Amino acid sequence: MGPRSQFNVCVGRGALLVGALAGCAGAQPVAFLRVEQGVGAEPRFDVVRRDEGAGAEIVVADGLESAVWVYGLGDWGSHNYSAAGGLGEGGLLASELIESSRVAVFGVDLGEQVVDLEVGEFGLLCGRAGVEWEPAARQARVRVRRIEGSKVLVRAVGQAEVVSGPSATTKRGERAEIRPLFDPTALLAPSVFPVRVYFDGDSAQGCDVLATHVATGAVQRVTADDMGIANLELHEGGAWRVEYHRVRAAGDEDQEALWVVYSATLSFEMVGGVR
Repeated sequence: MGPRSQFNVCVGRGALLVGALAGCAGAQPVAFLRVEQGVGAEPRFDVVRRDEGAGAEIVVADGLESAVWVYGLGDWGSHNYSAAGGLGEGGLLASELIESSRVAVFGVDLGEQVVDLEVGEFGLLCGRAGVEWEPAARQARVRVRRIEGSKVLVRAVGQAEVVSGPSATTKRGERAEIRPLFDPTALLAPSVFPVRVYFDGDSAQGCDVLATHVATGAVQRVTADDMGIANLELHEGGAWRVEYHRVRAAGDEDQEALWVVYSATLSFEMVGGVR
């Protein structure tokens, strides 16, 4: 069977998994936008990829510089950091947006790229997407068209009152996007956290959505309904990472790639836990 027809979608609602979903050598092809904050210091943002085998995050050296779009959204407006030359450039400091908002959203659109992934990396993406796939005999790499977007929700350090912020639930319009339907940074564990997932502006119905509790590594997998909505059950406070991936065979008109993968990630910290 050829690579264009070599998969079936697996549907499984509400399955709770513990630990890594799958392993492969090196940094995995799932990007997250990470923020590090300190009292009196400008926040530092990095695009990172997880190495599950080493239990570490690998910083993508040019992640922010090569992004198609880097943006910030607060209570009173938005900043286009791409147009200003980057975070911290042109007088557009991330701290200004954070301090003036109940919760600020920062995001990167990593654009569309055609890349060669190792079979283990592509297999991991298929596993996270809930798709069955087996490489052909002696196959080492897979040519993939990748569309990625990532965002993080940020509150000011030591913010006295934790109240919901409207920016958290705003749809930004990335080609791959996770939109919270409630502000998760204002929730207390345990809580149900609904998100809506999109690809190319449309609801990504039937896609698997994964939520990872960073401190414990516990992973919950929920399949989005016919409106692209997944209701995640967040049982513990602390740092969470949500992701979804949509894998499909490329059409015959695509002369560069055999597969198309949309990926979106969302990071935030929930009240009442540890990182």
